[in-house]
Amino acid sequence: MKLKLMRTTEIGQILTEMRKENYLSLRDVASQLGISHKSIVQYENGRIDVGGKNLKKLIDLYGYEMDFHKKLD
Repeated sequence: MKLKLMRTTEIGQILTEMRKENYLSLRDVASQLGISHKSIVQYENGRIDVGGKNLKKLIDLYGYEMDFHKKLD
């Protein structure tokens, strides 16, 4: 079984798309998660790795589910 690993920049791009699909500003997201908007910017730019706890919060906020068991064909 191969698991697809994503780079921090790829995760950041996906998070940006999710946020925009939900019509949320950086400050909206930061406020709802209780972290600084600068942290959200750094996650989205791939400058820092979003930890598992915050990644789960972001994905929940955007209405998605995390699937760590997705296999590559």
